[in-house]
Amino acid sequence: MKVLLILVDGMRPDAIQNHPIAKKYMEKFVEIAIDEYQDSNLVQEYILTAISNGNNMFMVGDVKQSIYKFRQACPDLFLEKYSNYSLDGNGNGLKIQLFKNFRSRHNVLEVTNNIFESIMSKELGDIDWTWDGKAIERLIRGLTPWPSAYSNWN
Repeated sequence: MKVLLILVDGMRPDAIQNHPIAKKYMEKFVEIAIDEYQDSNLVQEYILTAISNGNNMFMVGDVKQSIYKFRQACPDLFLEKYSNYSLDGNGNGLKIQLFKNFRSRHNVLEVTNNIFESIMSKELGDIDWTWDGKAIERLIRGLTPWPSAYSNWN
C-alpha cells in the first residue's frame, strides 16, 4: 500500500500521474503487459495507471476465469474495458478477441461451448455468452489438422 501512496500522491484522483516517482517509471516503461487482468484489484489498477503514459498498457484476460474475488479482485475493471474498447481501435482502446484454442480437441470445445451457452449469463458469470441469440464468446479450434499419421487427432 505504501507504493500506491507514493505513486498517487495521497490517492487524489487528479494526481494519479503527477507524482515525480510515478513520472520516473512512466518514462522508463515503453509497454506495460498485464496477464490475468480479470483478477486485478483497485490497488493494482491505480499503480499501473500511475506509471502508464495512457497509451501503453496491454491487458490479457478472460472474465470467465476470474477466481480471486476473495483477495479483492475486481472483474469490473476488465468488463469496463471490454465494453468500452472497440475492435477497430477507435475510441478508448483496441479490443482483440482471442477465441482460437490451440490446446483442445474439437469435441472438447463443442461440449464446452454448449455448456457455457446454456449457463453463462450476465447474472451468473458477469458476461453474456450470447448477444441477440448469437454466441459471441464461442471457442474456435485454432489448430489445423496434422498431416498423415496425426490426421485422426480431432
